[in-house]
Amino acid sequence: MKLDKDVSLTCSLCEKYDKKEEFSDKDKKKIAEITKKTLCFMVEKGIPSVPKNYKRWFNVFTYLAEHGLLEEEIPEDKIFEIFSLINKKDKNIDIEKLKREIKNSTDSLKSSLDEIISVTDEYSKSLNRGDKVLSEAKCKIEDKNIQDMLGYILEEMRILKEENLKFRKKIEEENKKVQKLQEKLEIVETEANTDYLTGLYNRRAFMNILNNLFNDFKEFNNKFSVILLDIDDFKKINDTYGHDVGDEVIKDIADVLRKYLRPEDIPARIGGEEFAVLITNADKNVAMNVAERLRNVMENRHLFIDENTVIDYTASFGVASVDKNINSPSELLKVADNNLYRAKKEGKNRVVG
Repeated sequence: MKLDKDVSLTCSLCEKYDKKEEFSDKDKKKIAEITKKTLCFMVEKGIPSVPKNYKRWFNVFTYLAEHGLLEEEIPEDKIFEIFSLINKKDKNIDIEKLKREIKNSTDSLKSSLDEIISVTDEYSKSLNRGDKVLSEAKCKIEDKNIQDMLGYILEEMRILKEENLKFRKKIEEENKKVQKLQEKLEIVETEANTDYLTGLYNRRAFMNILNNLFNDFKEFNNKFSVILLDIDDFKKINDTYGHDVGDEVIKDIADVLRKYLRPEDIPARIGGEEFAVLITNADKNVAMNVAERLRNVMENRHLFIDENTVIDYTASFGVASVDKNINSPSELLKVADNNLYRAKKEGKNRVVG
């Protein structure tokens, strides 16, 4: 397989997408197949399924599909060569929109397959009813010619039933493949929004939710607050006990947030030892009380690592709430971050809002 050193992604699907043209059923099937190949490859090679990686490898398998190579056995070194050539200029593709298109395509495809299975079942029932009627008629009719004719029809119906059964099994297999693809897409979406260590939302997901809440505030005046918290002297914990113990402290913070927040509040890990909480439908006083409760729990927490190691830790908190003077989510975070900085500067283990 010979590669052009100036490989460019000539993709009819991407061109349609950019021009906002409708995808045909053939296009949707092609996208589903490319997605399946992309995800399988990433899982097999242990490539983290974050959006940026997904976009880059989707480009690679789209290139293979456009050049009729998707079903070919391509040597691994050639695939990585294609990857390097295609992604040397990271194209600015709206991956979120593309993922929604892929999800819609797989949902539509599964719905169609379910409908086909239903039709084949009805057809099978119809053939069975016809078989029964003709078999009974053959037994009652004495005319040899008519019996032979009915026998011929019954044999044809038997063949039709066998073919219908084979077709149904094939559709079921394809349906299972689509279902697995949907499950993999859900896994990719979860991994893209989840912090690997704590299971909380990551920064990307946090910012998306924050933007949505801010838009609701501007449109409907739905108030909310944000809490930023940072583990005090975390570097000292890592230096003294090691990064594994530091990870246990981070996971313990996540457990505290899950246990002591209201169900409607949204915690996230947005940095190494930094967390954020969105306090929904609440003003600053409520958020300050929530932050103080969390601070108090953490201050009195004893984390048992082993029989010889017990870790006590504290955290500092910065609180901010939306109001008419705050014009963007970034401004809201800036206020909370400034308050967090004050909490650190004024002695740590405190809430400032």
